[in-house]
Amino acid sequence: MIAPSSDEFYLQMMSAINDGLECLQSFERWSRHDDMTKYINVLEEWDDKVAPDTELADSKYLNPQDLIDPADSTSYRNMVKELFDQTLYDTGMYIEQNYERYLRIFW
Repeated sequence: MIAPSSDEFYLQMMSAINDGLECLQSFERWSRHDDMTKYINVLEEWDDKVAPDTELADSKYLNPQDLIDPADSTSYRNMVKELFDQTLYDTGMYIEQNYERYLRIFW
């Protein structure tokens, strides 16, 4: 049996991806940064401003989860899980077909 299992590997990969998304929250929104206020205030009404038709988040920091559709996130996670499962299966089959006799001799 190959270790770690597909489930363990998947959980660790998802944990790493979530950690990465949390790290992105350390970036401040330029439109909410205090140093940018004087530049935003001089824009004319017809000038493009950040998210004129949408509600601005209360946070000064980016949250990528706000931008990711939950359905897309679920679809992505399912796709990654299927790829891990298939890859682990293929790897196991390859080892079994090509190295089983050597593994039986030495183990």
